This record gives sequence, structure tokens and C-alpha cells, in this order.
Amino acid sequence: MREASTDTRIKIQHLAVSGPQNPANALTYYNSLASQNCTVFIAVGEVAVTAMASGRSNFPQARHLAVGHDPGDPNVTLVEAASTDATRTAVRDLVSRAA
Repeated sequence: MREASTDTRIKIQHLAVSGPQNPANALTYYNSLASQNCTVFIAVGEVAVTAMASGRSNFPQARHLAVGHDPGDPNVTLVEAASTDATRTAVRDLVSRAA
């Protein structure tokens, strides 16, 4: 995300879910970012991806990327977590194109 931000001058934010690691708690963090009119969401791992997928329909104008877990939603772009470098490159490219 940092590389895409540098290349495109987009603003990035990162929120880590604190407290219970479950989709209901993670949805609060997703909604917080969505209420700030974020245009690209990147969720990593099953809990975050599940939360994003459940809240995505409320923010259909945004682009949604899921890393490492397939939400089964055709409106979410799946990024395979093959390796750290491959994941980083894929996310950077997708975010740069979305900017």
C-alpha cells in the first residue's frame, strides 16, 4: 500500500482489529473506514475478509480486495497469498489501478 501511495499520491490508512478477533468486531473497523469515504479496502485473513464481505453491499462504490481468503463474492477481488513479494506486488498494482 505504501508503494502505491507513493506512486499515485493516494492516502492510505491501516486499522488493526483489536479485541475479539471475530467478524462482528472487525465489521466495526470496516464501517469506520467506509464512513470516511475510503475508495479501496484491503482485508487480510478470514476474519477481516468475512467482515468486509458482510459490509460491502453498503458501500458498493468502493473497490474491495481480499488477501488470503476467498469470500465467494464476485464483487471482491481475490489476491492469492502465494508469497509475501507476490502478494505485495499484486496489491500495489491493484491499488494503483484503482486510484
